[in-house]
Amino acid sequence: NNPNYDPRVEEGWWLLYPFGKWVMDNQLMGQPGRETQANLGFDFPYYGFRYNYTFVYPMGMISFAQPPFLQPPWDFPNPLWPKQRDHAFIAPFYADAAFQWIGNTRISNTWFRSVHRPRLDNDEAYDAYNPFINQQNNPFGGQQFGEQFGGSNYQQRLPNPQVPTGVNPNQFNPLYRKKRQMPGHMNQVGMVVDPMLLDNITRDIQEAYNGAHGWRAEHAFIVTWERMAYGGAPKAVDVSQYTWVKQWQNTFQLVIAADHGIRSFAMF
Repeated sequence: NNPNYDPRVEEGWWLLYPFGKWVMDNQLMGQPGRETQANLGFDFPYYGFRYNYTFVYPMGMISFAQPPFLQPPWDFPNPLWPKQRDHAFIAPFYADAAFQWIGNTRISNTWFRSVHRPRLDNDEAYDAYNPFINQQNNPFGGQQFGEQFGGSNYQQRLPNPQVPTGVNPNQFNPLYRKKRQMPGHMNQVGMVVDPMLLDNITRDIQEAYNGAHGWRAEHAFIVTWERMAYGGAPKAVDVSQYTWVKQWQNTFQLVIAADHGIRSFAMF
């Protein structure tokens, strides 16, 4: 429950992007059937349609409409289509999953958040690699942003940290960017501004997909299923059984990312 704790530390899950309370993830309620509709805050193009919302399920999937079935297992595609909906979905690990409990403590979670680049207005310039320049327009609050992402070390990555007044910074530093996007300047639980993370997602997608060179993630939605047990898994009654219940747990992550609503990718 520590809001500053990185869950990846305990198990060495460094292949996963950061998740948990410390990065302002939202989470599902630990009860069956508690799927949640999440607003993406951007348009996600997917097989000819654009979606600005999704439903997050503990069963290892997200969908873009509620299925007609009340209980899993669900049939894909729906054999009763078109009489019933045959909704679009992405399922990295679709299974009859359940939240694991030890006594009255839940150790399983389903985390999710949308990630965006900062929205800048008029002629504001934002440099993700030097948060100390143009601090007044910095959505992270100037020095606080610098401390979060490495402090003054990021100044070393800026070719020309001193931009003359009244001069377009793009003439000196290609790292400056102008953006006019959602959300606003404030982070909130489940929706954050994190250009560094989007740069990492862009790099990973460009390395993994043919034809992604030149594409850049402007928005992303990250869902992490942490320590999910199988349906019907026994409930542990004492913390000494923690190692025992870890035998049937699964932790995995889904990332969907889009540019300006034209191209999208998924990683899991």
